[in-house]
Amino acid sequence: MSVLSCGHLSSDTQIPDTLPDLPVAYTIDLMSAEGRSIASPQTAILIRTPRQQSDLLGVGGLIVCHGLPGEVEGGGYAAYDAQCPLCYPTVGIVIPDQTPAEETLMSATCDHCLAVYDLSLGVGQQILRELPPAVLKRYPTLLRGRNLLIGN
Repeated sequence: MSVLSCGHLSSDTQIPDTLPDLPVAYTIDLMSAEGRSIASPQTAILIRTPRQQSDLLGVGGLIVCHGLPGEVEGGGYAAYDAQCPLCYPTVGIVIPDQTPAEETLMSATCDHCLAVYDLSLGVGQQILRELPPAVLKRYPTLLRGRNLLIGN
């Protein structure tokens, strides 16, 4: 695929990552209530609070989503930093939308600048034409048994 759904940039266009590299370590038991909430494709959750002392959530927390089958590596799961890169280093948390933006199947919107990010393909690209291009910081995910491991 050479063009994303919004038609902005080709898939080989690199948008610089503007967030610092903070540690991330979080595990979701896919059989738990938290895990079942992202069991179906095109679902996402926002994690802002660690459950235990060893949980590390990056800059602004985590958005964990189950993207389009076959389109997203890592068993269909993707994890992003919830800090809006357009608002960093100040406020701006990206929250998964209950009703996706018109340009995408699954989106998240910044609560400060209202930037909209496409979560469907595991890219996390900002899709509003009137705002600068930006991409959410993505963290590696690994499906191991019934656990989804998120970390860097």
